[in-house]
Amino acid sequence: MAIPDLLNSRATPVGVSLGVFGLLLGVTVMAGIALTNLKVSAADSSASDSVTIQVKSSCTMSGGDSTYNANVNPGQETSDLGPSNIQVVCNDAGGFAIYAIGFSGNKYTGENHTKLIGTTSTIPTGTSGDNSWWAFKVNPVTGTYQPSIAGSYSSYSVVPDTFAKVAYREASTDAGAGATGSGLQAYYKVKASLSQAPEDYTGRVKYTLVHPNGAPAPEIPTAIQDLTAAQCQTQATDAPLTVYDRRDGSEYTVRYINGNCWMTQNLRITGTISAADSNFTGDDFNVSAYDLKTNGNSECNYTNSRNNSCNHIPDATDLSQIGGGITAKSVGAWYNYVAVSAGTITGSSSSTTVTSDICPSGWHLPTGPSTTANTDFNKLVGTTSYGWSSPTAGFIAFDGAPGGYYYIGSISEPGLGFWWTANATGNNSRSMLLYRDADGYFSGSTGYDRAIGGYVRCVRST
Repeated sequence: MAIPDLLNSRATPVGVSLGVFGLLLGVTVMAGIALTNLKVSAADSSASDSVTIQVKSSCTMSGGDSTYNANVNPGQETSDLGPSNIQVVCNDAGGFAIYAIGFSGNKYTGENHTKLIGTTSTIPTGTSGDNSWWAFKVNPVTGTYQPSIAGSYSSYSVVPDTFAKVAYREASTDAGAGATGSGLQAYYKVKASLSQAPEDYTGRVKYTLVHPNGAPAPEIPTAIQDLTAAQCQTQATDAPLTVYDRRDGSEYTVRYINGNCWMTQNLRITGTISAADSNFTGDDFNVSAYDLKTNGNSECNYTNSRNNSCNHIPDATDLSQIGGGITAKSVGAWYNYVAVSAGTITGSSSSTTVTSDICPSGWHLPTGPSTTANTDFNKLVGTTSYGWSSPTAGFIAFDGAPGGYYYIGSISEPGLGFWWTANATGNNSRSMLLYRDADGYFSGSTGYDRAIGGYVRCVRST
């Protein structure tokens, strides 16, 4: 289907006006009546567009995404790990605040979420004594717009287990419009006691920007596994709601659209996915056992990729090939169908509708699309017409993004988006919802090979 000519479409009123004028002139001449002093003014063929843009007050934060690795001997401390540079740029003088929270072990909640997590042991937060501990501090970057440090966080402090304000600019002060912004640096330090178990320990501190400074403090999001359909309808009808996945700590936005609660970002979980908090039962399913790249695993070549779990997180090379400002977060991860189905759909022939998948528990891989049935995707887009249909309000709220599909080391159709469904269209194929970036159109597929890598969006079960 050809992309509509939006310019000519917009000019339709002008074309109608000129067409009516020509018809009247023809009738008049045939009647033998002479027209004199006929004038055509510029107003007879003019058209105009009206454009209104609202620029909102806002601040943006960059940085705070560094990774540090260090070795420490028993009974010793590391030197300062950092700095992690955090920059805030605002377009007004509304002020801002930066909050921090321990996010260790990939979880917000539970007794270990502020600790450094090892396989058999932990390192708690703290700042002194003979025992093991880890701590953090933040300092302003010297300059005109440097922020104030809240509380005791200018020196090494305990990592907070709830959102705590660590830096701010007061309202009615310039927060640094332009490239300079307001700078902050974060540092970390770890001590290992003589009795600390020798292994690798990991932890995280999450920084969240609030603008203006007087706004409420951020709250720990609800786990996606705990969000009910009714709660989603109440909290996420008018705007997306942020939730997090208990399995790996990833945050997603969800939206209540046309009667269902949808993830509005692509799933990006990798690693060993346990049945706990997932939409399958049984033993752990190792979705990262194989990678879609040819230089990674022969198990995901054309012959074997219907038998083995294959997935791939976009890297810099992939994003460069896709182009168009697409980020790793907007792509999420590419999964073949063995991975999507949690290992339940394998082999060279399977036309079974999937019931187990790698969605969070309480959520499932969407059904459809179909030209005859009221599936999850049909309800989303509000139509059963799938020959590249115009964007609907539901599909716009779905917030699709292109990125192509992935297979053994290369990306195909980078201007399209590909979302797996639960429905089989043949022995080796599954239906997909497609998105075309050039015009925002969507379509349902007649089936794509289960060996390729597509995206996963989950819908809340009712």
